[in-house]
Amino acid sequence: MTANLGNQTLLRGYQIEAINRWTGAGRRGIWEMATGTGKTLTALEAVAPLVDAGCFVVVIVPGKDLVDQWSVAIKRHKRRATVVPCSSEFPSWRQRMARVLMQRHLRPDERRPTFLVATAATASSDDFRGVLAPVRPDDVVVVGDEVHRLGASSWRRAMDINAGAGRLGLSATPQRKWDEAGNRAIARYFGDTVFSYPLEQALTDGWLCPYEYHVLPVGLEPDERAAYLDLTTRISKLVATLADLYNLPPDSFREILRRAEAEGNNSLEMLLFERADLIKGAVGKLAVVEHVAALPQVDKCLVYCNEEPQVDQALSVLRAKRRRAVGYTASRLEGADRSIILREFSDGVYEFAVAIRCLDEGIDIPDCRQAVILASSKTEREWIQRRGRVLRLAPRKVRAVVYDCIVVPSRLDEDGDLMDRINPVEVAILEGEIARAREFAGASLNMPETIAKLEDLRCKVFEAAGLGMFAV
Repeated sequence: MTANLGNQTLLRGYQIEAINRWTGAGRRGIWEMATGTGKTLTALEAVAPLVDAGCFVVVIVPGKDLVDQWSVAIKRHKRRATVVPCSSEFPSWRQRMARVLMQRHLRPDERRPTFLVATAATASSDDFRGVLAPVRPDDVVVVGDEVHRLGASSWRRAMDINAGAGRLGLSATPQRKWDEAGNRAIARYFGDTVFSYPLEQALTDGWLCPYEYHVLPVGLEPDERAAYLDLTTRISKLVATLADLYNLPPDSFREILRRAEAEGNNSLEMLLFERADLIKGAVGKLAVVEHVAALPQVDKCLVYCNEEPQVDQALSVLRAKRRRAVGYTASRLEGADRSIILREFSDGVYEFAVAIRCLDEGIDIPDCRQAVILASSKTEREWIQRRGRVLRLAPRKVRAVVYDCIVVPSRLDEDGDLMDRINPVEVAILEGEIARAREFAGASLNMPETIAKLEDLRCKVFEAAGLGMFAV
């Protein structure tokens, strides 16, 4: 079911339902919609009647890339609109914002449609809220894109904006894991989830591109394994020490970590990051880049890395294979026109875009056909966002392909068989990797064979660790 609303934009049935649910909830609520299902357009249609009634819309986004993307989307949706981008990249945003808000002295029907598109950092500032303060709350609408990010303690002040006309949160994954305080703050401001449209439903309905998911095992070198075991030992000792200090059971890991962070003790957190980085940066992953680069059918491919050194290494491998590649990271994009680089990637000037995190949330690259995941955290939100980047529909795009590195605590021979005995402690490496892989595989076109491969791999690892046969 589709229908024409507002400015004759063609909306899908689920988008109309989302708007109706939000309106019916008093224009308060969150949409939990899969990445690539049109949250931006649907949100613009939802607030269109309020804009026509003279309300000012504040769109809050996590980063500068999304300021650009929303600005373009707004202009495309409502050509007469005044859009004020508010971030550190636009030093004059205070003056421009104050000038357009002078329209509050006009009758609502005389005001020009106005959107303030601000990064969360800017919207959290005293300056932003101070310039906005003279506007009547009933004339303000807030749209929070990637709304889960606003639960971070450093950005919660953005939710001090008094928006009486409407508050709409957007996210594929609105819940913040292990942060109940952040979740409560988001719910107090935006309200509850009023509409949900999961990825599986979007794939079934044909609004996302079907995808294949291929797991590529990567072995750890002896020095990497030794470093992992050393870090694990240090983590275990520190957890035991902190458990005694806080009079907590040693297995209450999350509470121990929370208490340590609350007291400003980040020693445990730093060790955990160091161990995670070791797995993410495993040198064997570069062989996966080389393998994918050798496939002639692969182009318009995103490569997700851990840190800048891995980006450099991946770019070197790709260029050695004579593949056109560009690094898309915050440090490399300083002062660069991000939109031009993304357009050149979509146009085929670059075959590969190698990124860290700045392509995770919200960035629209529908022409992307493949993705290589060299590094990923244990955060489910990150998996979902990254998969969503490659599943957007585009002309002549029949299916997408995701290649994912699965780290195994052993060297691997040419046939992919394990070459070493494994310490039972190291089994946790594969357990974390399989959790992500099962999530990716579940909705893929080749799910049965991928699950079978994961089961076979896990059994081999458990056998090598002397733990017997275990199924996934």
